[in-house]
Amino acid sequence: MSKRSTKRGVLLPPAVGYSFKIVVDLVKKNKIQYRYYPKLLAIVFVNLVNLPFRFYERKLINPRFKNKTIDKAPIFIIGHWRSGTTHLHNLLCQDKNMAYVTTYQSVFPDTLFNKLGRFLFLGFSKLLIPGTRKGDNVKLGSSLPQEEEFALGDKVPFSFYFFGCSLKIC
Repeated sequence: MSKRSTKRGVLLPPAVGYSFKIVVDLVKKNKIQYRYYPKLLAIVFVNLVNLPFRFYERKLINPRFKNKTIDKAPIFIIGHWRSGTTHLHNLLCQDKNMAYVTTYQSVFPDTLFNKLGRFLFLGFSKLLIPGTRKGDNVKLGSSLPQEEEFALGDKVPFSFYFFGCSLKIC
C-alpha cells in the first residue's frame, strides 16, 4: 500500500458552502452540542463572507445557463455506503472523456463561476481539506471527484446529510 499524504486539515461539514437560509434552518431544527459551536461559528463566518459572491452568481451569472442543454447523458453510480462506489467513481474520473464534480464544486455550488469568489473559496478549501479521509485513507482534495450529494443539500431539504443532523455529521 502506498503512503498517503500526511497533510493535516480541518474537515468542515459541507454546510460551510450552503446558503445562509439552509444553515439557519439546520440550527433551528437540530440541537447543536456545545463542543461543535466552533465548527458552527466557522460555517456561519464562511457563509457570511460568501454571501455577496453567491448573490452575484445567482442573479447575474446563472441566468445565462438557464436554457442550456446537456448533450451527453450522465452516468449515475448508485450503491450502498462502503460498497466501493467511491473507488468506482474515482476510476471512471481517470478517463479524460468523463466529467465530474469536484469537492470544491460540491461544497460551494453557488460560487463556481465568479472568479474572485472561486479564488477565495478554492484557496480556503485547499488549505483546510486534509490529505486523506479518516477511516479508509481515501485521498482528499478540492479538485478531486466528490459526490454530488453535498451540493444537493444546498438545493433541496431532503439530503441524507440532514438525517439526524447535529452539524458534526452534516
